[in-house]
Amino acid sequence: MASIELRNLCKQFDKTIVLRDISFTVREDEFVVLVGPSGCGKSTILRSIAGLETPTSGEIWIGGKNITNMQPRDRDIAMVFQSYALYPHLSVYDNMAFGLKMRKISSEKIDKRVKEAAVFFELSELLNRKPKQLSGGQRQRVALGRAVVRNPSALLFDEPLSNLDAKLRAHTRTEISRLHKRLKTAMVYVTHDQIEAMTLGERIVVLKDGVIQQIDTPLNVYRKPSNKFVAGFIGSPAMNFISGARINGAFQAGALNFALPSTLVSDCPDRITLGLRPEQIVVGTNSSSKVGFDLNVDVVEPIGNELLVYGRIGEQELVVRCDPRTEVVPDSRLPVFFDPSAVHYFDATNERSIVRD
Repeated sequence: MASIELRNLCKQFDKTIVLRDISFTVREDEFVVLVGPSGCGKSTILRSIAGLETPTSGEIWIGGKNITNMQPRDRDIAMVFQSYALYPHLSVYDNMAFGLKMRKISSEKIDKRVKEAAVFFELSELLNRKPKQLSGGQRQRVALGRAVVRNPSALLFDEPLSNLDAKLRAHTRTEISRLHKRLKTAMVYVTHDQIEAMTLGERIVVLKDGVIQQIDTPLNVYRKPSNKFVAGFIGSPAMNFISGARINGAFQAGALNFALPSTLVSDCPDRITLGLRPEQIVVGTNSSSKVGFDLNVDVVEPIGNELLVYGRIGEQELVVRCDPRTEVVPDSRLPVFFDPSAVHYFDATNERSIVRD
């Protein structure tokens, strides 16, 4: 086991800057997820750790050793790719054993490690099959097994579940969580799927345009986003935003007009963006401590365990997460309310979260 530390990592392709001063540490037994939109630099970070990309500047340390210029084969890292990258002419057994054979491990040890991994990933009955005879989920489990048998110092995952259907994704997510609990090895996982990020990561690194926006536990990233981008990216459906102004201690945006919580910092800016999670807007009758309004309903989406209602207040579009028994139809008005002391506020100029005391 070994920790992974990135120190001021930068990467530039010609004139395009992909990574800007990336610094964070993954503890030797920690599972860290890199998440962000396409092109944010998360896969470049992973490839730099693996040695498949050379940083323009900065350093990468693993287990207290500077490995920035070390060859990939010497880094004692295993990587699981999105595309599985299995050898089509080799059996499941030989695919899993290939890396160990290259390292001149004895046949007895190879056999022991491969069969132990096969039991863990439920591949024992498939060891003699070729990759073309396997389903997508089985191929991904072979790729996971091939990485695990090496007993690497760290494991890297590059969107390994993106080629699987929803049911298999959920099942394989559970397998990866079990794997981490068993190995207690440093793991870095890249995804654009926030469900994977929230359920797998002990900490999440949120990236945008090659810059770290926030590093924190999944719940803190969700509950205390550092800026508007993080607030809008993490959460499904995404957070609602309403642009407004602070006038005489009140928030004003069209029909919305209410006193701002006294817990907001004293230097609250004049231009404010209100952030409302879909579950923070509640259907029902307003009370004296809440802010109520009528939502003009456009679309209703019943999805089994909940109801998503899309609508408008003035020109602002909102989505509300409701109890599935809520009676609402398109082109109606739905009375809703929210607690102004529990929602999010952002500086409209720099989009940073306005911290409440």
